[in-house]
Amino acid sequence: MALLSLFSHLQCWACCGDMEDEAPDLQVPGQLLPKKMSFARGHRSTWAMDERIETKPSARRQELKETMKLFATRGMQGVPVQLFDESSGSLHAGTYQIDDRLRSIHILPEDTADSSAYSRPSHTVMFSQILDVGTGKEVMSHVEPGAWTELSPLERDRLLVLVYNIETPESLSAVDCRKVFFLETDTESSKIFALCVRILRHYIEDIKQPELRSI
Repeated sequence: MALLSLFSHLQCWACCGDMEDEAPDLQVPGQLLPKKMSFARGHRSTWAMDERIETKPSARRQELKETMKLFATRGMQGVPVQLFDESSGSLHAGTYQIDDRLRSIHILPEDTADSSAYSRPSHTVMFSQILDVGTGKEVMSHVEPGAWTELSPLERDRLLVLVYNIETPESLSAVDCRKVFFLETDTESSKIFALCVRILRHYIEDIKQPELRSI
């Protein structure tokens, strides 16, 4: 029910405020979107794409909403990824999962043979805490040059970074910025992840504005 309620609010926000006008920095490569998008039963980590078409603004808004629904459903099931150490360039098995209220994402290493070498902690990130999300070449500035060269061109295209903040308990005005890196299943999934997180950020920022004005 929470998911249905969220998308009902998201639909009103998109139609009344125009999703594209509210989020002008959201870009789909080549201004193209999948005509139909789904992930196959039993294959939660992959997207199945039909032929691609150029979309008009109204059709594009509808495609964005459908993409968001599929992103959320896939994420709630849990998605296997490869966690990336931005210092050493090493990769380790991990998973991300989105909570059923679409408020946070939990990213953690899997308990596998190679996980003992991965000393990084798990991350629970509220979408409202996310400062930036990047994929592909957008990630380069966040990674040590030596670690970046450890990745193949295809791996670089799949790479994502989430930059987020945590207010420390000692001082609510202090902001602790953190980053987490991981490789999505494929390049398309990486772009869709970044796109949907940006939409969520804009949506959360917009619904917070009336609350702030009422204080």
